[in-house]
Parts: sequence; structure tokens; C-alpha cells
Amino acid sequence: MQCKLKITRKTGENAVLLLGVGNDHTWSMEAPVEWVPATDGKWLIWTGAVTKGSKTMYLSLRDAAGNEVFGMKLPPYKVAEKLTATLHKDKPSRFWIFYIADAGETVDVEVLSAPNPAKTYRIREKWDATVSVGVATGEHASLEVLDPDKNLIATYHYTAAGLGFGLPIKKLPNVIPGLSTPGPWNDFTAPEYMTVDDFGGDAWMSTLYSLGMGSEYSVVDFKFAGHQEGRVGYLVHMPQFSTGRTWALPSTGDTSGSMELFEKGKAYTP
Repeated sequence: MQCKLKITRKTGENAVLLLGVGNDHTWSMEAPVEWVPATDGKWLIWTGAVTKGSKTMYLSLRDAAGNEVFGMKLPPYKVAEKLTATLHKDKPSRFWIFYIADAGETVDVEVLSAPNPAKTYRIREKWDATVSVGVATGEHASLEVLDPDKNLIATYHYTAAGLGFGLPIKKLPNVIPGLSTPGPWNDFTAPEYMTVDDFGGDAWMSTLYSLGMGSEYSVVDFKFAGHQEGRVGYLVHMPQFSTGRTWALPSTGDTSGSMELFEKGKAYTP
């Protein structure tokens, strides 16, 4: 999938930029113009200045030699959205061992076409197993992500560790296992250009409370698809993720780890 962007200089000159999204990390000019120093290349997510403890990320469009041509806001974009970008026409100069980019020219950008930034996907827990030793908890779960429009499904494994706290009961075993059975489908939104295979990365699951004892009563805050390609934070946040029946003692706790693609997208049969 691609975004089609109209680039306009303050002088009124304009051109059209085609920007790949998702797994397409390429960009190109629809037609060459003399004021843009390259006609195509690749993009990456780049971290700029760090202010007040937070990182500033932007999309860096580079030519074949690795020189930045455009710097702009990260997608997803909305059709008719207007933003600005920095056009770099000169190669960075070298000062001792450092390279310093030119200040660049600010240009206006209008989104002519783009994939939908908020499409509905679904996720469910197939099973979840935990082992607690004192307050230390290890967790391994299998989850399915479904694209209902394309009828494709992929399986992920969530592997994590963290802290868990149960009832203050004396003489409990040192090692306490837990198991959850398949849960219901949960809806979430993500950009349309993503496939069911694109939701791996860092993940974090916070169980505010779980009644356990074979019940479905729990409140789980789930974040996943985190820190992809240099992007800070989690792409998906589900403050109320419904799981299956939990066979364990009542508890609360957090685990963090990663979601790894186990089985790539295939046709889904209910």
C-alpha cells in the first residue's frame, strides 16, 4: 500500500511523492523535479532530539547513498490531512567526526490518498500458562490475531516475566501454576496497511485482578506491537482484554515480554 502526498514549496512549486507504508519501506517522486535531489529511495523511523525525557521520532526519507531528503511526521495519515516536512537539498557537511545536516527547507504536505488509519482487527487468547515462585511470575500464552475483512488469521506466542501477588494465605506451595482456557474475540483498531503477521514486538500485560478458580472474572490491560522499527511505545493498547476461564488462585500482577509470530497468516475457518 502507498500514500500519495502533494509537496508544495513556499514559491508555489509542487510535486507528488509516493510513500510506501507497512512493509513497503520505499518512496519515489511521481515525476522528477529539479528542486528535489533524488527521485526515490528508502525510509526509516529516526529518533531526533530528546526533550524532557521523551524521544522525538520522525520518518526519514533517504536516497541511495543514505542522505536524508525528506523528514516528516510518522504515518498513518488521513486523506486531506495537512502537515509540513523538511526538504534537505544539500549533503550533510562534516565537522571533525560528526556529520551536520543542512537546516533544510520547510514544505507543505497534503495527503491525497492513504490507507485507512483505523481498521478493526480481532484478537483472542487460545491458552495461557503461568508459574509463580513467590512473587516472581513467568507467563507463556498463545494468541490469535484475525483480519475479519480478509479472513486471515495468525498465531503468536507471548513469553514474559514479572511480578504477581495472590491471597495472603499461609502455607501455600512455593510453586503455584495457573492455566487459562480459550477466551472470546476482542476487537482492536490498527492501520489498514497492517497484516495479521505485523503485530509482533514488545508486549505488556497487567492483570488488575483475576478471580481465578475456573471463572472468567478478570480485568486485564494489554499492550502489544511495541517498539517496532525504532518506534517508541505500543501500537495497540487494550485496557479491557477479555481472557478465558482461569484455573488458578485469585491474583493480581504485571508481566512484560514479547509477542513472536508462531504461525503466519492463513485462511480462517470458524
